[in-house]
Amino acid sequence: TDEDGDGNVNFADFLTFAGKFGSRLGQERYDPRCDLIGSPEVWKCEIPMGRGGEAHRGITQNWGDAIRTGSPLLAPGVEGIKGVELANAMLLSAWTDSWVDIPVDADLFHAKLQEQIKNSTSTKNVDASTVLDVSETY
Repeated sequence: TDEDGDGNVNFADFLTFAGKFGSRLGQERYDPRCDLIGSPEVWKCEIPMGRGGEAHRGITQNWGDAIRTGSPLLAPGVEGIKGVELANAMLLSAWTDSWVDIPVDADLFHAKLQEQIKNSTSTKNVDASTVLDVSETY
C-alpha cells in the first residue's frame, strides 16, 4: 500500500508498512492491518441476577416447594438432560476425532464408552470405611 501517500508503492512504503508489525493497540505506530496477534473485541455485559445462590440447599428446597405448591422449578430435569447430552456429544467427538450430531447416536456412544472402559488403566482403591462428608457442599 502507499504508506507515505506520494502516489507510488515502493520499497520505502514496504519498510514503513513492515515497521508497524508487532505494535500493540495504543502505540503510535499501531495499525490494525499489521496486528498479527489481534486484540479481541471486549465489552461489559451486565447479567441481572435473579433468585438463587443457595446451591444444593436452594435447589432441594425449590424441588420440595414445587411438589407441595406447584411453584416453577429452578432446575427442571429437561435442562439436566440437555447438559448430559452435550457432555456425551463432546466425549463422543473426542473418542472418534470427528464431528457428531446432537442427539448423539446412542449405540455408537455406548460402544465407544465400552471401549474406553475396556482400555482404561485406571484403578480404584476401594476402602469400605471411607465416608463422604458433604456437610460443606451446600
